[in-house]
Amino acid sequence: MSREPNILLIVLDSVRARNTSLHGHHHDTTPALDSLAERATTYLQARSPSRWSLPSHASLFTGLSVPEHGITQKGDRLLPGHSVFSSLETDGYATGIFSENPFLTELDTGLQDGFKTVEGESTEPLYPSAADPHEYSGDLSGFLRAAIGSGQPVRSLVNGLTTKLAWDYPALLPDNISQRFSGGVSRGSRYTDHFLNWEATKDEPWAACINYMDAHHPYSPRAEHNRWADDSIAEVLSDVNPYPAGFYTKPGSMWRCEVAEHLYDGAIRQVDYEIGRLVETLEQRDVLEETLLVVTADHGDGFGEPSRLRPLRIAGHAIGGHEVNFHVPLVVKYPNQERAAQVTEPVSLTQFPDVVRAVRDREVDGSSDPFVSDAPVVSVGSAPDTGFLDRIRNAGEDTVPFEEVVRAVYEPTEDNYVRKHFQWKDEHATEWVFDANTVVTVPSPDTGVVAGTFESFTQQPVRSTDSARSVDEGTKKRLERLGYR
Repeated sequence: MSREPNILLIVLDSVRARNTSLHGHHHDTTPALDSLAERATTYLQARSPSRWSLPSHASLFTGLSVPEHGITQKGDRLLPGHSVFSSLETDGYATGIFSENPFLTELDTGLQDGFKTVEGESTEPLYPSAADPHEYSGDLSGFLRAAIGSGQPVRSLVNGLTTKLAWDYPALLPDNISQRFSGGVSRGSRYTDHFLNWEATKDEPWAACINYMDAHHPYSPRAEHNRWADDSIAEVLSDVNPYPAGFYTKPGSMWRCEVAEHLYDGAIRQVDYEIGRLVETLEQRDVLEETLLVVTADHGDGFGEPSRLRPLRIAGHAIGGHEVNFHVPLVVKYPNQERAAQVTEPVSLTQFPDVVRAVRDREVDGSSDPFVSDAPVVSVGSAPDTGFLDRIRNAGEDTVPFEEVVRAVYEPTEDNYVRKHFQWKDEHATEWVFDANTVVTVPSPDTGVVAGTFESFTQQPVRSTDSARSVDEGTKKRLERLGYR
């Protein structure tokens, strides 16, 4: 490899290790990822830094753990100059990020720093030269006056109608229209196309991140990938989108979440198809062998699993601390790698910037693994935001089970399983994690491991809490459909 390596980080938003066939799931959800693993390195005990997108991506991009960067809530912002992609851009890389995830491409989170190209959800109306309803959020009379005076009143009204339907009644519109105008979750194929078109124009080394939202709630795979669910399951899930207050503490309602796992598997199969398409195209372009390809997830989702520490069950990722939230797939194809390898030590996605540096410095030679570090492997289930707690409180439910942070520390063992120490309030537990599907809780007193590990971290001056960019109505609607209120 004579020139600098390309860098491609693929994040499968919300995909937990347990539901990938790569990790032995009974449904064949990840055939493309399984195929890639036959000539790549699979990390069987990879952990996400956090239970949700914002803090996990902040760790992925900076190499800082959650207690070090402190970016855990909506309104937190990463200050410029701390992302590995910012360093790569400074060094002459073409950089781009491709995702419908609003926290990456639309909201003022600082995660766009270092990316010269940012491709997110389009809010351009069907007829761009006519009146744009996005400019008149909440002002119907203002939009109607603009439509009449635009010289294109019919097209302006069509813009207004399609945007309104996409926001509030997306089922009434064809797929390609509803996804274009701020409705729901776009198909990953759109961002695969954006990336491949962008990559085809690059002569210099490039670094990119693609975050696929196909497997994020609400799960809506296309028919060709929806192998394990029918319309009745989709109707059940639509009744709890987003999950209502009280849902997490009432076992009688959790069955709705449990059956949704069949839709989730189809959504994973759908995004896996995009991985196959990407790998095949990069191979055809003779680019794959000079690229560091990292495929992982920022967190997983729960489907009714009981918490080990709190009197509730895990649904989605609004609350976290369970292995279904933290244990994620991680497959890495290093430049010119030909042989498959498996790593059983616990590793953190926080190592990604160090892996990039090691690959650029030609330090990956088989004698050491840049994802395996002496630094502690930790995960944080940050407390829900105030809006979530307000919903719980307004419904007359007790907020205590949802409050405060779950902190976890992972240790390797000589027997190739992982020991997890974790804490919530004054509650402590230890688990032996043999694989993504086999976790045993063992009696354990408080050994001080969690407190001691987290006390060793020092918060770094990389966070701002003064994010002031306004959020348009389309983004608000999309955040609601994704479960964020």
